[in-house]
Amino acid sequence: MQQKKRCIGIFTASLDDGYQSTVWNAIEEGAQRRGFGTISFLGSRLGSPIASEASSNLAYHLANERNIDGLVIISSSLATFFSSVDLREFFAPWASLPRVSIGMSIPGMSDVIVEGSSAITSLVEHLIDVHKRKRFAIIGGPESHDEAIDRLHACVETLHKRGLPIDDQLIV
Repeated sequence: MQQKKRCIGIFTASLDDGYQSTVWNAIEEGAQRRGFGTISFLGSRLGSPIASEASSNLAYHLANERNIDGLVIISSSLATFFSSVDLREFFAPWASLPRVSIGMSIPGMSDVIVEGSSAITSLVEHLIDVHKRKRFAIIGGPESHDEAIDRLHACVETLHKRGLPIDDQLIV
């Protein structure tokens, strides 16, 4: 009797930007090298107020234990409008599957994340020490996105430690 090929599901928003397509390709190649098949479930950002994005997210609900053995979630692409707690709740129906979150830490599942806070701290210190900058404008990310929140806090904390003023009107 032939053994069933194991299959990994991949959840991501559309593949029309460099980040998502690069991560998606790496997952696909890694799975193939290890003898796994993949099924990609392409939706959009979770919780989006845009009707066409919300309706495309029905694709995620096609994943189940009959067609995948595990799930890789490119969560940083899905979470523009969701916090990690919202993501945990959304992904609860797949709790019986091994799950890995890429880009955000989601309670109850494994993750692969970038620790961006130290990089932001180094960048701000470089601008202060080398380029003698004393006034900063900050462009943040989505207000509910954990990585964006961490980067903003690291930037503000570094400026506070260096005794530099922060103009709230220059934070967007």
